[in-house]
Formats: sequence, C-alpha cells, structure tokens
Amino acid sequence: RHNFSVYFYALYLSWQSVWSGVLALAAFLPQALLLLAIALKLYEDIAVCCFAQTFVFVTFNKVCTSQYFLWYLCLLPVMLAWTRLTVRQGLALTFSWMCAQACWLGCAYQLEFAGQNSFLFIWISGLLFFIVNIAIFSVLLIQQRISPVFTNGQFTHITHQSDKKE
Repeated sequence: RHNFSVYFYALYLSWQSVWSGVLALAAFLPQALLLLAIALKLYEDIAVCCFAQTFVFVTFNKVCTSQYFLWYLCLLPVMLAWTRLTVRQGLALTFSWMCAQACWLGCAYQLEFAGQNSFLFIWISGLLFFIVNIAIFSVLLIQQRISPVFTNGQFTHITHQSDKKE
C-alpha cells in the first residue's frame, strides 16, 4: 500500500480511476529518459554507469522499497574507488540519507503499527527522501573522476589514469 516512491500516493489514490494507466505511464517517462541520458553520457566508465543506471532506476521507480537500495549500495564501493569525495562529505551524505529514511520509516510506522492514516505524511517524507537521493546522486557525480575502461572498442586499463606511476 505504501513505499518510498514519489509516485505511490498518486497511484494509490487513482488505482480505480480511468487515469491510473496514464499516470503509471507518465511516471515511467522520467525514469526512461534519465536512463537513456545516463547511458549516453557515462558509457565509457562501466562502474559509474552501472551505479548511476541502478540508482536512477530505483529512485525514479513507481515502487521503491528498502531492499531495492541494496541494488545500488552493492555497486557503491566500486564507483567510489575513483571519487574525489572526502570522508567528511561521505559521512554527511550518509547521515542525510539515513535521516530522510528514518523520517519516512517513522511515518510508515504510524500507518502500519499505530493504525493512523498517515499516507499523506508518508508521501511528503517520500518526497524528502527523493530530494535527498537526488542531492546525493548529484554530489557523487560531481565528485567522480570518469575513468574510461574502453577506448575505441579496446580495453585500456582497470585503474584510474592518475593512479598510474610514470
């Protein structure tokens, strides 16, 4: 009945409406366009591209539950191998992600265990979680050193160019 998706509340309210199919399709379009744009922009760096594709797929999906986060979290260490992100920045991003998730979980608790109608608050906290995820994603991409693994169809290296000793 509820999940982290920004679309859940609208889909929940319109599930018996003639517009539910249109809304479901409209919710798919931003996800599809972003996935295409990411593939075209980051295809050279496989680790970053895989992480970005998975992160966007999960974040913009019509259904988003906690176990979906593992899909991109398991790719995070590979992507972070060539980041300029500082430990302080990483901790701040982690803290903001956990706080936004805790806000959503508190609202969901009110629905599931306290029996209160908190759908609107779940949706609002889901919007907050979405905004935090987009902010984190932006910082990660800005701090990332793109490292092409293939050039002109040929394998070039596994380590970042600046990591090579001369």
